[in-house]
Amino acid sequence: MEVPFVDDVHRGRGVGSALLRDAINRFPGLLLDVNERNRQALAFYEAHGFVITGRSDTDADGHPFPLLHLAHITPSR
Repeated sequence: MEVPFVDDVHRGRGVGSALLRDAINRFPGLLLDVNERNRQALAFYEAHGFVITGRSDTDADGHPFPLLHLAHITPSR
């Protein structure tokens, strides 16, 4: 799976939020992983309605990069 990143020079302009909103609309109940040490990314996802559902000590390749597992929670109307 490809992992999208927004280049540092374009951060804070709404690009990441627009991409994430589109992904959430296309894939209700979206799940993703974020490096536990990347607090900026975690705050970004939490601000967009994601919650932590679990944790792994290693990444998908078995490397010692702890991951937090996140799920998007759709607000009830």
